[in-house]
Amino acid sequence: MSLHTEIFNDLLKLAVESGASDVVVKSNKPGYVRLSGRLKPVDMDPIAGTEAQAFVDDHVPRIFKQQWETLGQIDFAYTAENIGRFRVNAFHQRGTVSVVFR
Repeated sequence: MSLHTEIFNDLLKLAVESGASDVVVKSNKPGYVRLSGRLKPVDMDPIAGTEAQAFVDDHVPRIFKQQWETLGQIDFAYTAENIGRFRVNAFHQRGTVSVVFR
């Protein structure tokens, strides 16, 4: 498993265990989880923009890659083994990649 996938899976596992409804990742910031309607930062190192970009590049389905590259926005599903299945929205914001999991 690649480092970026491991980072994201660890964050998703924490979110599921804590009962979070959403996970928000902004490049060069720590992850955030939505608990009781409020975004709360996770005590972790910031996720590098290259890691966020690599995660999306590796996990967006092949049939949607052109849309991702052209529009800079994509919706897809991601399954983290033994953690769960998530709806994902990835987008470019201010020159960096952001990813939201639900």
